[in-house]
Formats: sequence, structure tokens, C-alpha cells
Amino acid sequence: MRRTGWALAALVAVGIAGSVFAQGAREISFEEASVLAGGCANCHGPDGRGMPPVPAIAGMAPNAFIARMTDFRADLVPGATIMQRIALGFDDAEIAALARYFAGGWTGAAP
Repeated sequence: MRRTGWALAALVAVGIAGSVFAQGAREISFEEASVLAGGCANCHGPDGRGMPPVPAIAGMAPNAFIARMTDFRADLVPGATIMQRIALGFDDAEIAALARYFAGGWTGAAP
């Protein structure tokens, strides 16, 4: 039950953050990306290192991360469980920022 509560809280936070950030096409700061990434830790573990059976996303190549999230949003990943719904809460700029964040480097430029 407790894990379900955290997952629900993460979904609400992602939805609120997504609606606020999606209002304008702007550069997303490292601080904003780290807030967005905090919701990922609920399933993917601290810093995205993975918590089996959930895979690690830390160190993932930015283009691979973007492609995967885009596939989740388009409902193209069979058996994706909750990720399709979570990915719908992020716009392209947020996904690009998360890709940079989890790749382990932050340049402030799109990957």
C-alpha cells in the first residue's frame, strides 16, 4: 500500500510539473530537471540506477532515452505498465532535459 501511495504522489507531481513547464517553450534548468527526475527515483531508484525488475536509466545515452520516452508516449512499448501514462505527462523539452540529466552530464543544451 505504501508503494502505491508514493507512485500516486509521483504521478500527481509529474502531472503538475508537466502542466506548469509545458505552458511555454523554454529552456529547462538543471534544478527543474532534478525535480522532474525525483519522481523517476520512486521506481528507477536513487539517481536512476535501477531497482530490479525496473531497469536503470542512469547513464543512458540521451538519444536512446528520448526515443524510449517517445515510444512510451505513443504507446509503442508492449507491456510498458505505467510508463506510457507517465511519459504522457512530459513534453519534448522535459524529456530532453531528463535525457541530459540521466546521461550524467549537464550542458544546458539539447542532446
